[in-house]
Amino acid sequence: MLIMFFSIQKERQIHEVVSWRFKGAVQKIWYDEKDIPTIVVKGRTYPLVNTFWDFNIKIHEGDTVIKYRGDRRIKVIFRNSKDTVFFNGN
Repeated sequence: MLIMFFSIQKERQIHEVVSWRFKGAVQKIWYDEKDIPTIVVKGRTYPLVNTFWDFNIKIHEGDTVIKYRGDRRIKVIFRNSKDTVFFNGN
């Protein structure tokens, strides 16, 4: 029963991530104790806990992030650079 609850909860969280749509500069970012980022873009907060994030790469305020609805990938364009990274969600 407990396993079923956590499975349903995880599915809901993944569905929420897929429904996100944002494009803009990171206004604020913080990392939790597990080094998982939460970002603010255009005044909305996005906890990236249910995305597949490469924790060796840090994003910063001013970096541009793009996420399309229906897609789990997040594109990061680093400020003062043309370097682009895609974080892929499976």
